[in-house]
Amino acid sequence: MKVYERKREFDALGCTLACVLKEGLPAEVEEFKRDFWPEHLYLDEDKAFFKAVGGGKLKKGSLSAFLNPFSRIWKHAGDAKKAGVKEHNLNGEGLIMGGMFVMKPGSQGVQYQFQERNFGDHAPIEDVLAAAKAASEASK
Repeated sequence: MKVYERKREFDALGCTLACVLKEGLPAEVEEFKRDFWPEHLYLDEDKAFFKAVGGGKLKKGSLSAFLNPFSRIWKHAGDAKKAGVKEHNLNGEGLIMGGMFVMKPGSQGVQYQFQERNFGDHAPIEDVLAAAKAASEASK
């Protein structure tokens, strides 16, 4: 959750960070909220956000990535473990890919978009901060 770790920098730009969840498994949501993202969590039951990130349709990863020892998923899992993420569980739907948007103020549209292509991909934090700064400046 590299983005939330830099929350103060986003706050200084006047940006609100929000996290969109694809399913509402109570125990998992509470753990995520406690350990990673304590505020502005939204459940997207229709998966509209995930469709938008995927260019209009849900993008799903392949289970075969888990079988390939050279897949980036194993690097991401190792990085997560080093960062203190507990063991992963197999609860819920785990194949839908996510992403992020940095929005310009009002109805000015998207400043930056990132789409997860491999399980565990993250947008480069410096790109996200630069986009947030540009979006913030667009509001002035």
